[in-house]
Amino acid sequence: MEVKLKVNEVEVTLGVNIISYMDDYENINQMDTVKKIMKLNNNYLLLKLAENWNTPKKALKSLVGHIDPDIKKAAKKTLDDC
Repeated sequence: MEVKLKVNEVEVTLGVNIISYMDDYENINQMDTVKKIMKLNNNYLLLKLAENWNTPKKALKSLVGHIDPDIKKAAKKTLDDC
């Protein structure tokens, strides 16, 4: 169980770093990367995507319809601020 938790922590940390610096990577397809992160269905990562103004608008529009109110609110705010 402890090993599984540590793996999840590493995945979340990597996911947050990718989300935070997505624009800095030269050879990255942002939308493909966002889709893969969204498929993880990790609410913490989805919230980070929703809060990031570099997240593609198409993904933000999708997150506005999310069931979690915090994700929905963050995506709407990010869209409004763009």
